[in-house]
Amino acid sequence: MKPETRFTIIAIVIIVGIVALVASGVSYLEPQESVTVRIPQGTSVPDCENANACYDPFEVAILVGGEVVWINDDSEAHTVTSGTTQGGPDAFFDSGIFMKGTDYYYRFESPGTFNYFCKLHPWMEGKVRVS
Repeated sequence: MKPETRFTIIAIVIIVGIVALVASGVSYLEPQESVTVRIPQGTSVPDCENANACYDPFEVAILVGGEVVWINDDSEAHTVTSGTTQGGPDAFFDSGIFMKGTDYYYRFESPGTFNYFCKLHPWMEGKVRVS
């Protein structure tokens, strides 16, 4: 096989893979050592979930051993509780109630995908990917 043909085939395979990934809705986030997630003003009222905007950003990627800090910019109290609104807390982490202007830190020591939500406002959901 000619080198040009081999290059063309490899390029097509890469492009098809990228198109399939984009079409599937999967996003790639570069894992960081430290990430900040904000709880925006107004998230204590339903509607932020329609745009995945209750935690900003909705999804973060962090390295094993990395830390996420959640900052409450809303005027209401919130929680950051691992688990899902459907399945409930899974006891991996829980901020407890924290007020406006305060924050919560958590260091992730194992890989995986960790969903979380607010126990006070169950429409609020987010996700941490650890690798």
